[in-house]
Amino acid sequence: MNTKPYLTAILFLGLCLFSYGQSSLKISEANKPSKSKTVKFLPSKFMISAQIGYGYRIAPTPKMKHCLSFGADFSYFFTNFIGVGIKYNAVVPHVGINNILYLPSGGDTKYYYFSELTNIHYFAPLIATQFFTIPRKQCLFASAGAGYVLYNNQKKEIANITKHSAAFLAEAGYDFFVNKYFAMGLQTSLFVELTKRRWSDVENLTHIDISFRFRSSNW
Repeated sequence: MNTKPYLTAILFLGLCLFSYGQSSLKISEANKPSKSKTVKFLPSKFMISAQIGYGYRIAPTPKMKHCLSFGADFSYFFTNFIGVGIKYNAVVPHVGINNILYLPSGGDTKYYYFSELTNIHYFAPLIATQFFTIPRKQCLFASAGAGYVLYNNQKKEIANITKHSAAFLAEAGYDFFVNKYFAMGLQTSLFVELTKRRWSDVENLTHIDISFRFRSSNW
């Protein structure tokens, strides 16, 4: 009995089944849904932010304790967590009083508007730290530094005083990323005057700020 035709048919059938199985496996793998990946906002080496908010002069001072606070800073991060930067901050307390009585010698009694405006400007290098959550849509940060303070007090028609000092800065806050380029948050900053006052007409410059923060990074 000649078995060659049967063996040939069996081999041909086996090759067909094997080829069909391999093709089906490839099609099945190709049709599998891909796993969704969590989008992470990887931190950039460069970061710039701006702040605006409320300042309170916590040092013993009889007037102008409440003021507008604003500022900006730029940082470069060596790693994802630590870097260096430079910061500018200003607080601008102002007071205005109407109907101040003025009695000039040998003249008529007058009433006038009294205005006093104080500007406290802070410039300094800083050490910056940040910590990102997972996914990286939130960030906790803190920084510290010490630098130069410029004080200017303008009393309408009375005096204009400008002095120089130094202060220490410590701040901390929270950012939430709206997208990978822009974040919004809150921060608290403490400025402590380091130098002793050498003039009697200038009050202590120590103050604390609570500000809204706008941050841009990941360019």
